[in-house]
Amino acid sequence: MCPAEGVAPIAAQHEPRPELPVLQGAAEALLATTVDVVEPLSGGARRDTYRVIDHAGERYVMRLDHDAASLEKEVALTHLVAERVPVPRVVGADLAGELASVPLTLSVYVEGRSLDEALAAATDEESGALGDVVGRVLAEIGVFTFEEPGLLGPALRPRPLDVPLPELLVAMGERVLGESGARDALGTAIADGFEALLAEAAPALEPVSTQAALVHSDFNGKNLVMAREPDGSPSVAAVFDWEFAFAGPPLADLGNMLRRQERLPASFVDGFTSGFTAGGGELPPGWRAIAAALDALALLDFLDRGARGEHGPMFTEACMLIEEAVTRGDLAPPAPA
Repeated sequence: MCPAEGVAPIAAQHEPRPELPVLQGAAEALLATTVDVVEPLSGGARRDTYRVIDHAGERYVMRLDHDAASLEKEVALTHLVAERVPVPRVVGADLAGELASVPLTLSVYVEGRSLDEALAAATDEESGALGDVVGRVLAEIGVFTFEEPGLLGPALRPRPLDVPLPELLVAMGERVLGESGARDALGTAIADGFEALLAEAAPALEPVSTQAALVHSDFNGKNLVMAREPDGSPSVAAVFDWEFAFAGPPLADLGNMLRRQERLPASFVDGFTSGFTAGGGELPPGWRAIAAALDALALLDFLDRGARGEHGPMFTEACMLIEEAVTRGDLAPPAPA
């Protein structure tokens, strides 16, 4: 029933993209200097990213988002966490879209390679060290707290959830899995099976339902840039893409990172969890089940968005993960090989 891996089931509908000369002019206006290179890095249903190089060879990253509030929120978050969490420094922004007819930001390019790339080339010992520093950075993110859990807007004031997390998990499952787009992709048996797993898992969220820490909500190997210290030890150079951040339980980010833990080195997983606790993070009894239940909310969101034509590749991934969970009868992913 699920689409083939790596194939977007529905073509994302893009807003018109500005021409490169227009973006070059926008970058020059923000930097107050000549820009020699503007070239695409990646594109999505809503966001596009470009590499920018000025005449002196300095490199930057330009992000376009037709939702100005999303960019404003990301800028506010990078300012909030910058003293404790490595983030790209924002050097300019046009949130009104006056320069290129679309809201955009310009950040300093951060040298390094993604965590995914670093792990692919790492030894077992190096994987453990990578896990340790990543876990410690995640603990630092959770240091920032808010008055109540909820979704974050540009002012970083949480918009309270309509219902507590346990009820939200069940209600969101009933809504998304009851819609034809998701149900047709999964098949009736898988959709019903996943809904039953959500109802079974929901009570586990009760102990964390009032937590209101900063949650990155897309904390995984593609959004972390790794570097090396002078002594050769690894470090996190930057945490990217804060557009989905909210106030809630830090275990949501653990669930995200460990979503496919069976594909990760066991030493990384061990280093990640031990680094998280060494950095001040808490792993309560049953934390793996809680983290998986929280991540199920993200899977439902990907399923929902994908059925409506957004985030196509993640729609495929969500379908596969849901089918696997129903097959094994457990939301939590299997242990690393």
